[in-house]
Amino acid sequence: MGIDYHITTSEFDKRNTSAYQLSILPGMDSLVYFISSADDRALFLKTLHYSPGTNGKANAYADNLSHFLEKEELMGYLFRRIKVALPQPLAALVPNRLFQDEELPTYLAALTDLAEGEETKADELSFGEVKVVFQQNVEAAGILRKKFPTAHLYSMATPFIEAAATLKTDTRENFVVLNIYERRLQLAHFNGGKLLFYNSFPFNSASDVMYYTLLVYEQFQLDPAKVPLILSGEVMESSDIYKMLYRYVVDIHFAELPDFINWNKKFNDLPSHQFFTLFGLNKCR
Repeated sequence: MGIDYHITTSEFDKRNTSAYQLSILPGMDSLVYFISSADDRALFLKTLHYSPGTNGKANAYADNLSHFLEKEELMGYLFRRIKVALPQPLAALVPNRLFQDEELPTYLAALTDLAEGEETKADELSFGEVKVVFQQNVEAAGILRKKFPTAHLYSMATPFIEAAATLKTDTRENFVVLNIYERRLQLAHFNGGKLLFYNSFPFNSASDVMYYTLLVYEQFQLDPAKVPLILSGEVMESSDIYKMLYRYVVDIHFAELPDFINWNKKFNDLPSHQFFTLFGLNKCR
């Protein structure tokens, strides 16, 4: 996640956390969490990088998550709502009119076999009649449920799509959103306010990111000279990813801080696009 951030506003009151929402985005090697008020005022943001284990190697993901929940002071406080976006490799969009609970495991069957230790879940988006079907790690979900029995656990796709749906461009009719998070990319295409495409891919190089991004432009016959590309997550203007994309897409820019959150001036220096998915949890049902 790059630079570590620890931002606290003067409005943040530990004695009153029962009126706040806690949003957590745990990655494989780092974690970030965000606290906001009932009226969506930004109050607190903190990033953490997991420490190596006793043998110098990285701990297992579940061990890192358990350690964070046990040691981080604010995780012992009472919050009004708790939302967590767990990383997972796959997600698929299913229209509500075709969705049946008893068929839940079959929606990802065409993409992959259900991995050991994973279960199939579904989120409903706040806009449109569509569900996000995804794999959820049973062990990680169990750790979170034990600590926060009322927490809502989401697919990583859900807050990304929710935040992307609120973006505004000069044309607004057609745009593509690209999010980078821990060597994985997410892509969404909107036209006229409607979500037409979502997918996620692992990548090893800037060339991989360019390939998958331009594939969306090709698939939907989008003109890279006219259709904007909005970037979010772990990508900077100095990166190879940005430089390579900029050669092919004319209108390319970073996502701004979402307008569904009320920002304190303490957040002025925060890269507007970096925690795009985390902030999207404020839009999730």
